[in-house]
Order: sequence, then C-alpha cells, then structure tokens
Amino acid sequence: MTTFKRNATVRGLGFGALAMGSAVVVAGLGGCNWKAFDDDAANAPVLSIGAPDSFKAGDFGQSVVPLLDAQGAAGAFLASSVHDTNVSVFKIEATGGVSSTPLPATGLTDVDNSVISNMAEIPGSSPTRLLLGTPIVHNQSYGRAYTYVLPDGPATVFPIFAGGMESGAGRGLVVGAFGGTEATMDYAIASDNQLVVAVDGQPTPTTPSGAGCETTFDPSQDARYSVRRPLLAARLWGNTVQQLVAGGTHAAVPGTVSFFTVQAGSTLDCVTVATADNKPKFGASLATGDFNGDGALDLLVGAPPKDAYVYLGPFPTGGLPVPIKVTDGEGLDFGYRVTALNVDGEPGDEVLVADPRATVGGHAEAGRVQAYHFDKTTMTLSIYNSFSDLSPQDSARFGSSLNGVSVCVSPPCTDAKPAAKLMLVGATNEMFLYYRVGENLPTGTFDGKMVRDLRAR
Repeated sequence: MTTFKRNATVRGLGFGALAMGSAVVVAGLGGCNWKAFDDDAANAPVLSIGAPDSFKAGDFGQSVVPLLDAQGAAGAFLASSVHDTNVSVFKIEATGGVSSTPLPATGLTDVDNSVISNMAEIPGSSPTRLLLGTPIVHNQSYGRAYTYVLPDGPATVFPIFAGGMESGAGRGLVVGAFGGTEATMDYAIASDNQLVVAVDGQPTPTTPSGAGCETTFDPSQDARYSVRRPLLAARLWGNTVQQLVAGGTHAAVPGTVSFFTVQAGSTLDCVTVATADNKPKFGASLATGDFNGDGALDLLVGAPPKDAYVYLGPFPTGGLPVPIKVTDGEGLDFGYRVTALNVDGEPGDEVLVADPRATVGGHAEAGRVQAYHFDKTTMTLSIYNSFSDLSPQDSARFGSSLNGVSVCVSPPCTDAKPAAKLMLVGATNEMFLYYRVGENLPTGTFDGKMVRDLRAR
C-alpha cells in the first residue's frame, strides 16, 4: 500500500516522502530556485524522509550512521530498527531523491532475530564492510559483534570475545587507526565488562589496562542510554596516533569520558579521564569538529539533561583543556545527541546539540536541535539557530539521532572541492535532511522540476 508521508513545508515549497514497498521516493511540490532561500533554519529547504514499509511504527530515525562510501550515489547512510532485525541503506541522489534498500534477511541470518543497535563502516574497504553490534542476542544474556559486506552479507560473528557469550558485546563500536599498520583499520568494541581493540582487524584483542579510565559500562541505566556506548577515534593531542575516546554514562554516579592509546599494538593504556559537575549522563554523546576555525580538532561532549561541553584542541600533553560549557536551562534531554557541522557558512563548525524531549510550540517531546556559534574574541558559545519540525507533534522526538552526511553532487569531490555535509536529523518515525545553498553547483531536475544548488557550503 502506498502512503504519503507528512510534509516539511518550507516557504510554500513542500517536500514529502512516498513509501513505496521497500523504497523511499522523494516528492517535490512546486518548482523553485533554492538561491531564493536565506540561511534561517525555518527557511532552509528540508527533505522529510518517511519510513520504508519494512520499518514498524516508532521504529525509524533513531539509529543512523552516515557512510563515507556513497554506494554509487551522491551520498548514503544506514538506518536500523530499534525493535527487530532490520537495516536499510539509504542513497541520496544528486537530483534530490532518496531511495532505500533493506539488507536481505538471508544476509542477517546469524544475527538471530536480534536488534542491531550499533553500526560502523570500515573505511577504505571495497566492497564496503560494516561492523554490527547486537548487545542482546535474541533475549539471551550476551551480545555479539558481526562483520558484514554490503550489499548482501552475510553477517559473520567477529570472534573477539572468548567463548562468544560476552555480556553486552557490541554495545559500542568504532573503527580507526589506533595502532599497528596505519593503512589497516583497527576495530574497537565495547561490552559491559570490557573495552578491546582488534588491531589491524585481527580477532586477537589488546589487553586493556584502563588505570583511571572506564573499561566497563553501566547497563542498569535508562534503556535509551544503555543500548549504546559512544566511542570515537580522534587525534586530539596533535600527534600521528589516534586516541580511542569512550563515553561512560551511569544511572546515578558521575559519568566520564575516557581517553586511551594503543601501545605496541598490544596494550590499551589510559591517557586521562574527564568528568564534569558530577553529572551521571556526562559522556552520553561525543563528536569532533573545528569550532574555533584554527585547524585543530576539538571535542564535543553531551551531558543531558541540560549541558554540553567543548574541549578545544590541540590538547595539552597528557592533560585536558578547560572545557567551555553550553547550557539549555529548559533542557529535558539536551545533549542526548551532538554533532559538529558548518551551518552558517563562516569558518569553523557550529556546535549542534539535540534535545528530543524538548517542548516545541506547546507539543511535549516534539524535540529540537540547537546550533551554537563559537566567538573567538570572548571564547564563548552563543545560540545561532534552532531547528525543529515545522509541524511539531507530541512525542515525535526530533533529534533522536543527529548526524552530518557527506554529499558529493558533482564528483570528483576533493580537498579543494570537498563534499558537502548536510544535517540529518532523526525523529520517531521520519528523518529530516537539511539542504543549504552552495556556490557554482550544477542545476538538476527531479520530477520535472528544477532543483538548484543541492548541497551545503
């Protein structure tokens, strides 16, 4: 059955999504030169992406991972269910359409009807390979991590934990270059009791020391936080080795962010650990960006219900910079998701913080995303813009996921002509893709209508 998804209307130009079988097809209403739009959030062209038929109600838009490999399109991302075994690849076309293809059930047989809570792309792999995590395997007391080759799999158990019955295995996943051969990716995988790195993708893990850092995870907290442990790969100390950054939220005691290095390809060593104001949910979300435009990587940490923290890089040797805090006094889940994106067109990224439980227009838990601009003169963060569904609804939870997805409309994209990064916001039953006006971009067509400048600056 074909159903029409609710529009996100923008200055008389509506974009909706038609769910047709397993595909999502974008429908445009009215022609428009997008250069006529200004930069305000309320006026940015917004694409509303409805759930494919394979996703159940309330099951879509909450678990999303952008792909570096665009899968033959202008851009691509993954979305997984939160109630059953279901993952789809979404492709963003240069003309504005979005289509989806589910991973075949035969490729997910070994997942054993489990929810795939965590996903990570293995950069540079061809064909594209994924890490998948299921912290609870079919209602059992253990979890697993899997490798998967797009598009057809199969999912194969990655034997990193002895006995294959590790509690919460796959609760956190990230791929980076932590040690070993730089050209070969390393896998970091978290469980309830361990945080291990498979150097060069080999199943023999590092030995975690973790002195002062958290290698374990607290699964007793609210399910919205316990299903996923945020992990990052980043060079925050300015050297050539990536650090493993791990959030450690708790039900009651203060949350932490731990920083590790891999030594000699065999030992996971603690560099330092961050805490903030005794907040249990400090470390609920992590992102990196360049907020002050100095070329160094900065760290953004979410600490719901009201705060987020920015640590400007490069970090001092062996220590941490003093963080800059941004607070939403009305926040209910502010910091649940964070990301870094350039949304104002000026040098430097903006700090983007989601509160999926925010009240918008009188609608409870409609959700919103706040964008903050860094002022280099005052060394403070100030509100730049607020994003929400232009037709807010109760319990829609806009901001349940928050990402930047790379889109290359006119390949090849290079460092001199980089791919755009578009803001992708997930809600309970749909996703919103924000386009902004760029320069010197080709004119395309979709559904017989003219579409101009289909990417961000």
